[in-house]
Amino acid sequence: MGSCSPAARLLLLGFLAPGVCFQFVPVTDQVNVQCLGSLARLRLSSAYFQNKYISFAAIDQFGRPWPIDEVQSAKCGYTISQDVWGNIELRASLLGCYTLMDDQHFTLNIQITAATDPGMQHTVVLNVPVSCSYGPWQPREIVCEANYMEVSVRRNVPPIPDGFLQDQPAGPPEDWAAAFPEAVAGASSIWQIVFHMDARRKAMRVEEAHAAGYGVNTTDTRIVLRAPYNATEAQKVEVNGIPFSSVRSSTYYKQRWMLLMVDTAVTCPIDGVYYSKETITWTIPKSIPPLLVGAGIVKELKVDMGVNLDKLSTQDIRSWGYSLASDKDAIVLKMPIGAPGGNYKTYVIDGKPMITYKIAPYVEHLWEDDKRGITKHTILKDISTPLQLVPVIVTDYTNASLQLFNATVGTFLPDVVLVSITVDASGPWPLPEAEKKGYKIYEAKYSNGSRGYVVQVPFDAPGVGREYVPDNIRSYTTNPILGFSVIPQGDTFDVPVPLTALVQDAVLPQAEGFCDDEALYLVVKRGNVDQDWLPFAGDDLLTREKAQALGYTLLDNGTHLALRVPRQAAHVRYEIAWLMAQ
Repeated sequence: MGSCSPAARLLLLGFLAPGVCFQFVPVTDQVNVQCLGSLARLRLSSAYFQNKYISFAAIDQFGRPWPIDEVQSAKCGYTISQDVWGNIELRASLLGCYTLMDDQHFTLNIQITAATDPGMQHTVVLNVPVSCSYGPWQPREIVCEANYMEVSVRRNVPPIPDGFLQDQPAGPPEDWAAAFPEAVAGASSIWQIVFHMDARRKAMRVEEAHAAGYGVNTTDTRIVLRAPYNATEAQKVEVNGIPFSSVRSSTYYKQRWMLLMVDTAVTCPIDGVYYSKETITWTIPKSIPPLLVGAGIVKELKVDMGVNLDKLSTQDIRSWGYSLASDKDAIVLKMPIGAPGGNYKTYVIDGKPMITYKIAPYVEHLWEDDKRGITKHTILKDISTPLQLVPVIVTDYTNASLQLFNATVGTFLPDVVLVSITVDASGPWPLPEAEKKGYKIYEAKYSNGSRGYVVQVPFDAPGVGREYVPDNIRSYTTNPILGFSVIPQGDTFDVPVPLTALVQDAVLPQAEGFCDDEALYLVVKRGNVDQDWLPFAGDDLLTREKAQALGYTLLDNGTHLALRVPRQAAHVRYEIAWLMAQ
């Protein structure tokens, strides 16, 4: 993964640099291992792996580590994901490349390397043994994972059904003729795979298929084919308007003195998800042609569903508000947006917070046909609703009598945290610094898991503006900008909180003047808005220095301003007044 978040960094690296310092630690509570059908799941403890760069490798039977990168994941049956909180999960197919098995008991070893720097120096290495049992296997099992499609077929059954290659320009005899000489000379194993693509076919040896990104192997009783969704030989198939990725192939193998051919077609849905305002609808058609070629009678056996690979009972489905319907044409799963099993997630787009609802349902479909026996089709799906803008509401509860701004801001998902406050040109201040300056912040948590914030600012705090308006009213204003961060990505966004309060508390300055034979005097009793009134003499601002230069005496004790101007000083103007007798 290219970008790394502060909370959890997932790095699919192959090799460590020379001079790396290894520290092997025991696996205790750092990794949780679960066996879930034909898959094993490793969940990494967020507390232990937080703020670390992580890489994975599979250990083969000789103790050699094989890095699990993007290509290796699809080829060998691994899926690595990260949930909305940054918790990392690895799922492994029990039929993967480096699993030791007897078709009932499966053992694999995963190596997890963690470091606090991208150079992977001073690493901690955990070797995680995984042991699972699974069975009985159905004659054909198909798994549609997030990044690959996998089909495993019992070796001795089913044979290639009649009509499987009828749409090909060259039928089975030609395929057999080309493969037979090499097949009889080789050991018991797969020796060739033929991919069928519309009107042409393409043959590959196992080594060529591996080089092309396919996973091909055999177990004691089964043949396995694994392919990425975008494999070169994959075709897009539409069933009732829903796209599928399909790889049609026949696999040739030698078992003792027999030369056999098996249908190893695999088909998985690419889409089928529809969103309404309140509901997610996932539709999976049943009549998937590549999986039913040559079949005459198809019998429905069972349809189950679950979330996060945990199967749900009928009671769970009902109590969670889900709906699972199945008829002869399709399986339809409906999930309320916000239902249990999923999570909301915040993202920042163009500086604005947006949310999506994420859920990972799966469907397990069993049917039986008269050519292949029972097929088990397991489909995993990661679903995210379209991003929606989050309305951030600022509610003003200012109490003028208490001289205190008071506002609520929110609401936010739990993955959003307040980290800073900016006031005017100063800041941003971290929260402890803001607290020292009088900006009090309180977090409010709600029953649905969301959170909001209460902002309280005294009228005399730094950054609060005061302005006199008519009728002895003062306007108090502040516009702190709250800085938020989204975990684990670390993306940030700002929310301005403009607040205004009009208070009838203005006391205007009161002036009184008098004179004697030597000077003129002005005494001003200060009010609380005197910062808006400044003394001038003519066009000159009368500062203490300016007054002294003009020969004036200016005194200011904080409550009163007194000015003495000699009669002969500048700016003193004389006027003659005539008194007329009545």
